[in-house]
Amino acid sequence: MAKRITKFDPVSPGRNPIYPWDTWLDGSIWMLIQGEDFHCTPGSMIKTVRRTAHKRGLHVSVHHKDNTVVIKPRARS
Repeated sequence: MAKRITKFDPVSPGRNPIYPWDTWLDGSIWMLIQGEDFHCTPGSMIKTVRRTAHKRGLHVSVHHKDNTVVIKPRARS
């Protein structure tokens, strides 16, 4: 049966970020290593980095070689 309550503190909607985006998108150049910093494919990580940067209004270049992904800030045009 439904129950009437007087107070409810909702949990924030959405998931907690699993990556430290504030750090990785701080304007420095970062090299991420698959298996240590991320657990998806480098291609998926590149898409995630670009999407997250775009949502934050940032411009980045993202490259990968073997099992690493490099995030580099890019000047706005």
